[in-house]
Amino acid sequence: MSNGKPISTSIILCYLLFLFAQVTTSAQEIHIYTDAKKTKYLGCLTCSKYSSVSIWNEYGTYGSPYNYVSVWNQYGTYGSPYNATSPWNEYSSKPPILLDEYGNSYGYFTRNLSVYGRTTDQFAVWVLDNYEYIVNNFSKVVNKLN
Repeated sequence: MSNGKPISTSIILCYLLFLFAQVTTSAQEIHIYTDAKKTKYLGCLTCSKYSSVSIWNEYGTYGSPYNYVSVWNQYGTYGSPYNATSPWNEYSSKPPILLDEYGNSYGYFTRNLSVYGRTTDQFAVWVLDNYEYIVNNFSKVVNKLN
């Protein structure tokens, strides 16, 4: 909501498409891991929806709302808004981290604003801030991506 008026679905989707286009034109792919040691891989945040490792591939391991390692599985360890290791938990104490293929950190992928080192990546922050919309309109959002 903005100034008491609902934000248009079209505006949200256009903004997502704009952000995603900026991210995908950069050379870096940003991946989600459980920690900086890369203990468990949780998918690629900025990969095309056609990539097998993309969190935007709703038929792939990391984009499916049914796979246990998917951040979109609301009942799974990494997708539940109540689990301490989930990016969607506003009080998360052990959030995932964003790393590129060279191991450079893009910060912690978390909705918890108190976490030191929380990501400042524009696309990642947009995803975190719009989690409810995305999870409730996942196919619509994915269809707008490349």
